Amino acid sequence: MAAVLFLTLGAMIFVPSRGHLRPEYPLLAALLFVLLLRSGLGILRRTATEQFLLFLFTACGLLSIISFSMRSDRFVYQDVLTLARGPVYGLILAISSSIAITERQMRSFLALLTLMAVAVVGISLIQYYNVGGLNAIFLQLYREDTALSTGSSYWDDFVFMSDIRRVIGTSGNPNDWGLILSYFGLFAVYRIIFERRLLWAPLAAGLMAAIITSGSRTAVVGLIGALGVGLAFATLYGRVRPAHLFTGFGLLVPVVLGGWLFYATQFQNKDRFTAHDLGSMQERLYLWVDSLRQYQSTLLLGQGPAKALRVRGSISASNAQVRDNVFVSFFVQFGVVGVAVVVALMTAMFRRLVRELRADDHAIPWWPVFMLSVFVAWVLFGMTADSFFANQVTYCMLLLYGITLAAPRRAPAPSAASTSPEFPINLEGPTSEPLPIR
Repeated sequence: MAAVLFLTLGAMIFVPSRGHLRPEYPLLAALLFVLLLRSGLGILRRTATEQFLLFLFTACGLLSIISFSMRSDRFVYQDVLTLARGPVYGLILAISSSIAITERQMRSFLALLTLMAVAVVGISLIQYYNVGGLNAIFLQLYREDTALSTGSSYWDDFVFMSDIRRVIGTSGNPNDWGLILSYFGLFAVYRIIFERRLLWAPLAAGLMAAIITSGSRTAVVGLIGALGVGLAFATLYGRVRPAHLFTGFGLLVPVVLGGWLFYATQFQNKDRFTAHDLGSMQERLYLWVDSLRQYQSTLLLGQGPAKALRVRGSISASNAQVRDNVFVSFFVQFGVVGVAVVVALMTAMFRRLVRELRADDHAIPWWPVFMLSVFVAWVLFGMTADSFFANQVTYCMLLLYGITLAAPRRAPAPSAASTSPEFPINLEGPTSEPLPIR
């Protein structure tokens, strides 16, 4: 079952989806069926807090739908369909955290992640240079869902225009793809730092170049911020020694130089990473302020799920599903109550990961540090994107989160009492011979 779980992550990233049917759904359904036969609802026990908060998230959405429908005298069935997001997230957590993983299987998973990292670098470079004209195929396979009915996507032009081109990977969106690449970038960087082997430097440098080809500034900022938070907690709780940390940073020098060399000589859309291209950030600020002003009348419970807003005509079609900030999106859709629930969920997950990092029994000691950084990168990405509503990046994060909870542990070290010398105890009473007097 662990092998199927690991392959599910590969399906999330590489297998194209059509409409609302994603390729990982059949695999997750099969795993859920087997787990329910074995353990029943016991699969919810390990992630009980997260499940409860996701239930509250779904309840907030339902209350928002009812509230808005009563005020507008109009009910839109798309609202209810979007509420499935919470249960799906909960099932991914329950399934991935309930499958026992041995140390051998975990190391096989690390090898699989390495192969996947090589694959995402290859996909990025093939798209960036349009090797063999394969971009025409990539666009047909991995367009965003919104492009399937129209035959075109906002990002299609970015793939083919040489001066501003950005790769979309298998996400159909360069920003989402940049976050996927940053997950793998953290994986490679932590192997360099904790294993202190220069062998991982070429892969890490390739991932840095791939992130640059996505043109995602949020992914770059998220990678740096997540790496800083992860190493800070690892140092605080003694998971990495300062001397080893300095050695690891020294091994990262060729990685940084490789990424900078690619940016300086190969990447043409350099304004993406300079102060000359801040127009999109200014537009986001205007959008956030306008959202907070426009929806003050629905402060408590919001306007309902975003897809229904387009049907209702509450907001313009261009901004119906995109607020480019997960917290502003929740405010518009679910009000202050929904924002409070999501903040509570993120806080609970962060604290859980810190507890996993503090534990000293993980068979792969650096894995909790890596997962904490992945979670931080996902949260930071949500500051300028709707990360919670991006299925691919959120599914991957949740699956890795569950695997962290189910990851193999080392046997506890023997206690001082068990290692003390054993002295024979005379259970037959005193001996018949008197003790010598000196």
